[in-house]
Amino acid sequence: TLNIDKSLIQFDNTMISKSSMAATFSVQSQNLNSEISLSVGDNFEISDDNSDFKKSLTVQANQNKTLYVRFSPSELGTLTGLITITSSNVSQKTINLSGIAIKLRHNYKTYIK
Repeated sequence: TLNIDKSLIQFDNTMISKSSMAATFSVQSQNLNSEISLSVGDNFEISDDNSDFKKSLTVQANQNKTLYVRFSPSELGTLTGLITITSSNVSQKTINLSGIAIKLRHNYKTYIK
């Protein structure tokens, strides 16, 4: 069996070219014969250590694992995506992702002399 603890993760407003704080989700597997593959679409990234974020990763079978996802938008607006979780002999699982990308803001200090 393959189970996930969330079906939807929503992110707060995030500036373009920046990354949100990571959200966690859990993947539990039992009695599987093959590893679990996870992948994510544009504007989102996943990690197994909350440090090295990428578009896909692999988790060994038959364990409970906490994983991380963050929103890293490259365009403005409300953006959606999916985490796709697959392993042979079980049905595919997905987690819906959503976030709002806002304009990059620069905070320049003004010095008066």
